[in-house]
Amino acid sequence: MIMTTSHKRGALLGATAMSILFLTFQANAQDSNDQDPAEEAASTGDAIVVVGSRGRPRTVTNSPVAIDSVGADAIATTGAIETGRILQELVPSFNFSSSSVSDGTDSLLPATLRGLGPDQTLVLVNGHRRHKSALVHVNTSVGRGTAGTDINAIPASALRQVDVLRDGASALYGSDAIAGVINFELRNSPYEGNVVATIGQNYESDGLTYQASVNKGFALGPEGFINLTYEYTNHEATNRAGLSAQCQYLCSTVGGQVRADPSTEAREIAFDRQNFRIGDSESEGHSIFVNMGTPLSETVEAYAFGGWSSRRNESAGFYRRANQGGNTLLALYPDGFLPLIRPKIEDFSAAGGLEFEATDDLSIDAGLTYGTNSYTFQIANTNNASLGPSSPTVFDAGTLELSEFGANVDAVYSWSDFSAAFGVGYRTENYQLKAGEESSYADGGFINTDTFNTPPLFGPTPGGAGAQVFRGFSPDNAVDESRDSYSAYLELTADLGDSINLQAAGRYENYDGFGSSVTGKIAGLFTFTDAVKARGSFTTGFRAPSMQQLYFNSTSTQFVTVGGMTVAQERGTFRNDSALARGLGIPELQEETSISYGGGLILEPLGGLVITADYYHIDIDDRIMISGAINPVTPEIQAAFDAAGATQGQFFINGVDTKTDGVDIVAAYTVPGGVGDGSLRFTSSFNFNDTSVTELPAPGLLAGLDLVTAQDVSIIEEWQPRTRFNFGANWNNSNWGFNVQFSQYGEYTVCEGGCTGADTDTQTFSSKWLTDAQVDYTFDMGLKIAVGANNLFDVYPDRNNIGQARGGSLFDSAGNLIVESPGVFQYSRRSAPFGFNGGHYYLRASLRF
Repeated sequence: MIMTTSHKRGALLGATAMSILFLTFQANAQDSNDQDPAEEAASTGDAIVVVGSRGRPRTVTNSPVAIDSVGADAIATTGAIETGRILQELVPSFNFSSSSVSDGTDSLLPATLRGLGPDQTLVLVNGHRRHKSALVHVNTSVGRGTAGTDINAIPASALRQVDVLRDGASALYGSDAIAGVINFELRNSPYEGNVVATIGQNYESDGLTYQASVNKGFALGPEGFINLTYEYTNHEATNRAGLSAQCQYLCSTVGGQVRADPSTEAREIAFDRQNFRIGDSESEGHSIFVNMGTPLSETVEAYAFGGWSSRRNESAGFYRRANQGGNTLLALYPDGFLPLIRPKIEDFSAAGGLEFEATDDLSIDAGLTYGTNSYTFQIANTNNASLGPSSPTVFDAGTLELSEFGANVDAVYSWSDFSAAFGVGYRTENYQLKAGEESSYADGGFINTDTFNTPPLFGPTPGGAGAQVFRGFSPDNAVDESRDSYSAYLELTADLGDSINLQAAGRYENYDGFGSSVTGKIAGLFTFTDAVKARGSFTTGFRAPSMQQLYFNSTSTQFVTVGGMTVAQERGTFRNDSALARGLGIPELQEETSISYGGGLILEPLGGLVITADYYHIDIDDRIMISGAINPVTPEIQAAFDAAGATQGQFFINGVDTKTDGVDIVAAYTVPGGVGDGSLRFTSSFNFNDTSVTELPAPGLLAGLDLVTAQDVSIIEEWQPRTRFNFGANWNNSNWGFNVQFSQYGEYTVCEGGCTGADTDTQTFSSKWLTDAQVDYTFDMGLKIAVGANNLFDVYPDRNNIGQARGGSLFDSAGNLIVESPGVFQYSRRSAPFGFNGGHYYLRASLRF
């Protein structure tokens, strides 16, 4: 359940004594002190991966394209519990940026690869395409205007390996794979299992986290398996809000000072000035995953896998003050209120099929996949001021739902040193936007006369329509749209002797709406000696407009910076195919297209040491984004905005062209013979990434139409770190294990409002080093106890200087200072690559059986 603030504080105090225990019965099939062959292979570069080629599987160090392979033991030693956070700690080219007070994005963070958008990375499970999230990020955050995959819906306890393909792969897998591919391999042990229970806490005594999971494999017939995972997670909210210095009740200006009126002075002085909640959202979730396979005959094998997850989150918006008569009904909230967004995120997936060995040289995989993701908005501790004192305080604001169904037939024909992979596919997508209850969006016309006579809200004030913080979806917003697509591909690979591997692939796809796309790829691996290899690739790619970008529409409150002040605006997001969009001259959405190339070296200069270094370049044309805010410059536009309850509008457009250059360097060294009586392994990885906008769209047809703002460009170019660096060391023997990792998050820049580059609206946040450490001991009975800390030295981002709200100085009626504050956003709410919670400590116990 989602607890109230008072309940959470009580639970936190009651659990403080336990917070050191962080008992985690990890759902690993193997213990880190007894490393299994698959995990050892992942750490040395010999892991078998299925991404990067549709033909024969290859090892990481024998792949013509760059791949990171992360095993279950590496996942376990991070100390993180969310799948997205785990990948961020282990894969430098992966970013999982936090933001706060950004509606749905607070609960579903954007996951990006190589500095591109969340929707430009394809996610697979067991090599099969996974469905997207129903949520589109419409507020001002990393990934604005995109809809990615809900990474956290996949429980880490169900994973045996994660492979990250750092290369364009649309020619192999279709739409979305411009930045690369992340493939999650589920556990497939038929016998082993673990039980999990976790608890942990931040140094600031908040963010209390519990986790429990069970993983168990069972034999299915003489050669088959079924592997089951259940995971429960409960994460309490964090709050790093500064103090609010604005008048809450009745005030006046005397000699340049804002002073409390004597009639409300006592209330003004007693008011809790930390009235915002800025940090991680509260979350509680359950997930169940299953993976199974069994032979049906000597040549036919059946497989199936899938999962269900459900999360309830709670985050907050801007505090509505008692003296905001258009927002606050004093009969319900005499001191104002903090509106809460409580989304329910549900996710379901299922896949199954048959693998045939048609001949000794020909294998065929015929499979079906289905997935659905829904995002239901519940708005609580709020009111619809236009309904008057009879307004509800909890609202069902509507639901977003996306489902995908796919059917594929894939074949691999091998002969001698050659192979051909080919196949056909069909996919249908359905996107629904379901209206909320009427009170969540209605305009009841109530004129609020119970108000404080404080400028600029003098006397009777029209109540704002819809639930405060998130106006519900109306029947006019409702959507139920479907789209079909068809594909066919061919990939040829050849091993020319022992020194050359070549790959060539082509793919055709046809989508309802914009027609067909053809992409291609060539890649090669050249082995000069056992210690030196070179690889390179050239690929074209595409990404079809997502269903959310085509059909999402709503009106929401967005807080933006105008003239150095943070103000609320009711901004309508209008469908790209609407009459209003056509009247403004905004063209129909088309696919994004890309050209990328890169090359690198694989070096094994001495036993136990593997180094890979890769350069990449990616050009993307017609990137899809949300336009800047459009003002009602004609009566027709004004009428459309009025009908939607909006003061401004925005649209999805093919906005800009970009180029990206980057370098990845990965090294791993296992000390031959170990140190002492244990093994010692060092790992290091570095990513440099630079994205720039190379072309802006043509001006709109109407004066004042600003399709792409300076902030839109800044989000793409500057809001993610340009550099990431990890260095780790792990030592373990039959009982003891020690792990330490140093992680650098490079500089990034955030701008607000006009984004002029001045210190008043643009800030560069300096690079920071974080340290994670863990020590564990395994008893002979198989029980392992671990203690550790993430962000051991309690590092925070730089303090925020821009985009502030609720700052200033407030005095009592005699001129004595009540509160002085620069604003409530102590840390940037727009982009925080490693969050702003500080250190987190834990203990963990795992028991294998």
